Amino acid sequence: MVWYTRVYSYLEAEAVVRELCVVNETAERGVALMQDYNCLLTKDEDQIQFALQVVKGHRSKFPDSEKSTVVDGLAATNCGQLR
Repeated sequence: MVWYTRVYSYLEAEAVVRELCVVNETAERGVALMQDYNCLLTKDEDQIQFALQVVKGHRSKFPDSEKSTVVDGLAATNCGQLR
């Protein structure tokens, strides 16, 4: 392959990449979801902060949605025991 062919293909690829619009769609959707939910849940800032603390605590206790994680987390807090 001749060097100018490689340079030309690089320049073509660079032109394509420069035209791409980079968007963090996952983050934008998460922010929009939280804003919509906050408006539906409550207008009271204390209640919003409490809800966020509950979600943060839940995420630390259950970092993924695997059954073993949930069972272990419930067993550790005695929430899963039948009375």
